[in-house]
Amino acid sequence: MHALRQNTCVGVPVPLHASPRNCAPPGSGWPPNSSGYVPAMPNPRKPNLYLRALLQEVGWIGEELARAVNRAGAESGLALRYDRTSVAHWLAGTRPSEPVPALVAEVLSRALRRTVTLEDAGLARPPRTPAAPEAPRGGGPVYRLGDGSLPAFGPARSGEPAPALSGLAALGVLGTAAAGSGRIGRPHLRTAEDLLVSFSTAEQSLGGNHVKGALAGFLSTTMSAWITAPAPPRVHHDLLRCASHLSYLCAFMFFDSGRQGTAQAYYRTAAELAAEAADRVGHAVALRAMSTQAHYLGHHAHSLALAEAAGEHLRALDPGRRAFVTGQRALAAAAMGDRHTAHRQLAVAQRLLERADSTHEVVGSYDWASYGHQEAETLASLGDTAGAITSLTRSIRERGAGQRRARAVTTARLAELLLDHGHLDRACAAWQSVLDDYPHLDSGRVHTAVGAMRSRLRGHMGAPGVRALLARAATVTGPPRRAAG
Repeated sequence: MHALRQNTCVGVPVPLHASPRNCAPPGSGWPPNSSGYVPAMPNPRKPNLYLRALLQEVGWIGEELARAVNRAGAESGLALRYDRTSVAHWLAGTRPSEPVPALVAEVLSRALRRTVTLEDAGLARPPRTPAAPEAPRGGGPVYRLGDGSLPAFGPARSGEPAPALSGLAALGVLGTAAAGSGRIGRPHLRTAEDLLVSFSTAEQSLGGNHVKGALAGFLSTTMSAWITAPAPPRVHHDLLRCASHLSYLCAFMFFDSGRQGTAQAYYRTAAELAAEAADRVGHAVALRAMSTQAHYLGHHAHSLALAEAAGEHLRALDPGRRAFVTGQRALAAAAMGDRHTAHRQLAVAQRLLERADSTHEVVGSYDWASYGHQEAETLASLGDTAGAITSLTRSIRERGAGQRRARAVTTARLAELLLDHGHLDRACAAWQSVLDDYPHLDSGRVHTAVGAMRSRLRGHMGAPGVRALLARAATVTGPPRRAAG
């Protein structure tokens, strides 16, 4: 790289070998006059009005966009340190270096619950410059299926421990059995199944942030050793199936905490382990979860593709899990504007749920509370806010006492829809219910919901109910914290 010096004619560094004449604009009158003054080069940049309009729509200031981009970068292994000054440069017309434009579009897509392209944000690369990959380094893009990244289902190698298990290997958590550990048997399987129930119960009651590290550690050490150690064929098969369920649960915890890149990796691991065990149920459940995540991130076409892939396993599923998959197909269709398919799939899911037994499955469980939440999101995607409010209200009534995290997330969504529909007092009452659960939870989505509440109520500070709500929020949550995702 050439050494740089500061060129006083334009105030920017230029190579030492370059003549100042090279940076003078046409007609600038080189050489300089006797005073040494040279007219400054005009700034060719234009303000990014597209990005400014999107920030106004979200209700963010520059600092909030910078924090969201830094968090999205962390999901993919990037240590970014942007602040409000950086955003001010972007708004003035500076295009950040790769992969930051894609991250800006991603976080705006999440905030607005629709796809925001680089063109929408005014950050598309100029046509004269060859396009470069926009995927963040480290974690890779989330849900880009064109490269064949959809986890495939194939027959298991009967009774043989998998020599690679690419899902765990990709996460860097594949271990080896400890020397002298001996043959793996039923006691190991029962332990893993008991831990699956315990981790699931803790997540529902306390939020995933409390236990996701412990579960990830168990997968990376103990479980990875067990599924690669000698074992009877039936035990090995059941261990693979249980490992798939544990990976699914771990993925959901990272999803809830806003670590979307890590969540996607664990979901893929769950799908690959299910395929290794020839477990169509586990494979369908993992694909359905990936569809849910893709929808949440605004990748609606990918969400539909994943939901349809999960639907290929319907014949192998019991009525409850068929409803679980079918409800997601309704939501994915609604997000793509297919009103007829969305309503038809909702009706099918409802009929299936009426036939389902009352057994609560640890992975892939679907009940009337879950259906109400999914119906509400489907109706909201179709523009039926009033119907969505009715469905969410019913969903909250159906929630059990131990489902604190789900209840808080659902109630926060209800509050947002009530505010959109002009019911400020009812929205404040719903957010008060979220604050009731807040001290008992460590959930990224709940933290984000409270941050969104503060932003969305800025324009209503004159209402007594709003002032009381925000005062309580400051007491319960402390100063505004960094939201996750």
